[in-house]
Amino acid sequence: MVEERVRHRFTQPPGLRLIAHGIKVRPRPVWIQLHVDDNIIHGADTTSELHNCLTWRAELKASSSSQEGAFSNNTPSLGSIRKVSLTDIIGIELGQKTVALKRLQSVRESECFSILTTTGTLDLQCVSSPDVGGASAEDVRKACLDYLTSVLSSNNVEVGTMLSSPARTNAVSTISF
Repeated sequence: MVEERVRHRFTQPPGLRLIAHGIKVRPRPVWIQLHVDDNIIHGADTTSELHNCLTWRAELKASSSSQEGAFSNNTPSLGSIRKVSLTDIIGIELGQKTVALKRLQSVRESECFSILTTTGTLDLQCVSSPDVGGASAEDVRKACLDYLTSVLSSNNVEVGTMLSSPARTNAVSTISF
């Protein structure tokens, strides 16, 4: 049940809500979405710009005096879209192995993972959410990673070597969000 809910949130707008961590910025909520071929079945946008990629958008804080840009039904206002092609993903690091995640003290390692790409890392922390049936952060991470690795594998991305050495991880910069 958790896996189905996570997969649904991961593939449908606005996406799955996680916390992104960076070296030079404060942690902030981001909405991550996978755009893959099977989204055609679900009626999602599969234009060439958002095809076989992972996208994320930072959640913006709406000012109390103005709700411009905010979605209806209490869905937050989101920043500009960032994306990485699935073929540019070179690894997934479990736990707090990257520089940005190593600094965290009040976060369990079992909630964190990093997506390593050819241009940097996306350092993420999973959180429990009513959107995924109140599942624990660890269950959200497991379901998210199971689905992500299955999608990468079906898109001819080598998942057998997804875990990289810490030296390789530290050499990569954090992707902006």
